[in-house]
Amino acid sequence: MMMKAYNLRPLILILAFLHLGAVTAEEDVRYYDIELIVYENLEPIPPEQKEVKPVSVSLEKQENAVTLGQAFTGSLPKKYDTAYAFTPLQQEELQLSDEVNRIRESEKYRLLLHTGWRQPGLSNKEALDIYFKHLASPKSDVVVPLPETPAASPSAETGANPDATPMPAEAAPEIDPQTEIDGELQGVIKIVLARYLHLNIELLYKKLQGTGAVDLFDSNYVEERENDAVYYLKQTRRMRSVELHYIDHPVVGALVRITQFVPPEPVVEEPAAPVPIKNKTTGTIKR
Repeated sequence: MMMKAYNLRPLILILAFLHLGAVTAEEDVRYYDIELIVYENLEPIPPEQKEVKPVSVSLEKQENAVTLGQAFTGSLPKKYDTAYAFTPLQQEELQLSDEVNRIRESEKYRLLLHTGWRQPGLSNKEALDIYFKHLASPKSDVVVPLPETPAASPSAETGANPDATPMPAEAAPEIDPQTEIDGELQGVIKIVLARYLHLNIELLYKKLQGTGAVDLFDSNYVEERENDAVYYLKQTRRMRSVELHYIDHPVVGALVRITQFVPPEPVVEEPAAPVPIKNKTTGTIKR
């Protein structure tokens, strides 16, 4: 007996829904390259325009935060490839070199940080804070990273990436441990993928009053100083991929670009063709 066509409609709808669900789940796994520039505005600014916070203000690193400059040792849902979990961008992968050069050549601005990393597009529930803390030297336009406690060894149970390498800022010449320091830069960044990309950024820049030789391995000296100006920035911004976004502030600002990264297709090796064998008696070739 032939099945009526309308009896097939529920089955077709179910199969179409399952297919759509599989496609949607696959599309939800996305990866992005994030490039960040932080700079200082050197032009005199009227006191009433300065967003100065008390020196006691600080940005604390949260327990599950990713530390910029250290290998990622946390865990992610299984659908994400840990090979692209907060891994550093190489120098040739950074795209904002022209903007960096303009900042370096300008007398109005000073480069504080230029770095980039690759990460999955995480939902608001999954997204992780990215934390950094650096010292700035007047003799260099690249911040000097504060020494951090070495990260724990990656564990297979956590889904961490054992091949991850530290995330570098731009290369800088070696700096003597006893050097002049005139600022400290802290930051917390979170990238959230919902219907749109969203950037949450907090920057805290301590402009030290006067400079002097400071032991870089004494990470508490900044908190012990008094009368240092502190500039604080906090913004949430909806982002468009590839576009360059300016985060404005009277003293310390940022440029951010997010670009979608498409992982390469896995290489499938074709099986080797069988080697013909020559028959010793007849001279024919067996296959």
